[in-house]
Amino acid sequence: MEKRPSLLKSEDRKLVEAIKDLDSERLDDTLPSGNRTADHLFGIVLHDAYHVAQIQLIKRLYTDLNEK
Repeated sequence: MEKRPSLLKSEDRKLVEAIKDLDSERLDDTLPSGNRTADHLFGIVLHDAYHVAQIQLIKRLYTDLNEK
């Protein structure tokens, strides 16, 4: 379990670096899926935020159940 948070941090850092290196003119490029690059990146960020919220909720529920 301990390796998972470091893996997530590592992958997040890679994504941040890839976005930093991306030429801003390419944000309007259309991907094979039909989405723009900017929209795809925004979707990735929202997806990660969704899962972070899920994890926080599970942690809170677990804590609350174990305190009673």
